[in-house]
Amino acid sequence: MSYNNLAYCLNSFVTKNKLTKDNDSERCCIQVHTNFLDMTMDQIKTVLFLYQMCEKVLYSWVDPERFDNIFCVPWSQTNITYKSLSEKVDPTTWKAWRKYTGLNLLPLYEHGTIEWRHMSGHNDVPKLLQWCQLIGAIYTYALTHSLSEVREQLMDLNTNSQYQTMLERVFKEHAYLFYTMPTY
Repeated sequence: MSYNNLAYCLNSFVTKNKLTKDNDSERCCIQVHTNFLDMTMDQIKTVLFLYQMCEKVLYSWVDPERFDNIFCVPWSQTNITYKSLSEKVDPTTWKAWRKYTGLNLLPLYEHGTIEWRHMSGHNDVPKLLQWCQLIGAIYTYALTHSLSEVREQLMDLNTNSQYQTMLERVFKEHAYLFYTMPTY
């Protein structure tokens, strides 16, 4: 759905259902699904490479405590590495994915989506809309840059340390959200 429709629906949902801090639990999370039905395998892999690059900063922005939540385990705490996303990988092996990773690939097979499980349950619509913009920026960058180009950019980070520049390339006008964090 468009951003304007999303903002309207979220505001209506939160208001109508009177959501407060009393309505959530440790298990409660906001799950965002992004449509991957029209993406090529290389575009999907590009999203996954970009995700690995910025996983820690995404968790820090959402809520640093989510990094230790067993219902959205970071890839960096699993055996998922860039090798599991290599060109030679058979994507059908992702069917054995574990649901409770922050970025969950299992819905690809049933719904054609990837699930972002990072955000805890809350009623802060502006923060949720910003989260959707961050996710959208990763998605858009993957659509407009080839897998080989992104792989080269990420590998160059090891030598040029242009991490902030890379965040600005990917997140554009939303990169400032990371700069305001004490742990940035």
